[in-house]
Formats: sequence, structure tokens, C-alpha cells
Amino acid sequence: MRKAVQYTGAALIAAVLMTGCGSGGGGSTSGKSDKADAGKDTAGPPTATARPSSGRGRLDGVYGAHGDDGAIGLSVYQGKAVVYANNGQRVCTGTVAEEAKPMTLALTCADGNKERSAGTVEQAEGTTLVVSWGGGRKDTFTRTADSAPLPAPKKLGG
Repeated sequence: MRKAVQYTGAALIAAVLMTGCGSGGGGSTSGKSDKADAGKDTAGPPTATARPSSGRGRLDGVYGAHGDDGAIGLSVYQGKAVVYANNGQRVCTGTVAEEAKPMTLALTCADGNKERSAGTVEQAEGTTLVVSWGGGRKDTFTRTADSAPLPAPKKLGG
């Protein structure tokens, strides 16, 4: 399971870096991207507010941001969430309460860090997701892809 998380983390960080999320707009302290309104693509991935009702949550997706601690990845799928921070060095897993008003994230980080353990969704519009964390951080994420369940781990050696 640990290897699966490491591979998923590496893939998520690679996706974040390839989409250019680390090259400017949408930092954790600005709260708003300089490019938020420029060049909106209507043919892009499904929006956070227009999700199908086939057992998927409205936040389901893969998101990327760039904060003062490096690239940040967030993946949400059917009420579960994982955050990769510090350029993939920190992994936090937990749940998303989409029915809560406001929506919240409750995560536990493998290294005991609590900076991104309790999050409140401030905005979920289009491809933008803004989360304020109990530790005082605010991350502005950009949706980069649809999410999907991880494959079940296979037993090694037999």
C-alpha cells in the first residue's frame, strides 16, 4: 500500500508540474490567481459544480497548486481525499464532507504535520477550488483531470 501511495504521489506531482501550476498564478497566499478570468476554456474538464450524479462527488477530480512550500496536489474521489505537499514529501489522507455547509476536508498526515489537516472549501467554481486550512494556509487549486479509484494492491511473491 505504501508503494501505491508513493507511485500515486509521484504521478500526481508530475501531473501538477506538467500542467504548469508551479509557474505563477494561484499561489497559497494570494487567494486568487492572476489568470483566473483570462482564457477560460469551456471545453476543459468538468467543473466542480457540474458533476454527474453517478455516485461521484461534485469535487471529484485531481487538482494542483503551488504554495510557498512547493507543488501541492489534491485528489478527491467519492468522499476520500489525498493531499501531497512539500513537493510530494508530505502525504495526507482523509475524507471530504461535501454535504457540510461549507464543505470540509479532514485529513491525517503521515508525518504528523497538521498544516493541511482541517480544510474548509471557500470556492468550488469552474476549475478553481480554494481551500483554507486550519493552520492558516490558503491554497488555490486548479483542476487538472478527472479522478479515478486507485487499483487494488496486488500481492507480491505469489
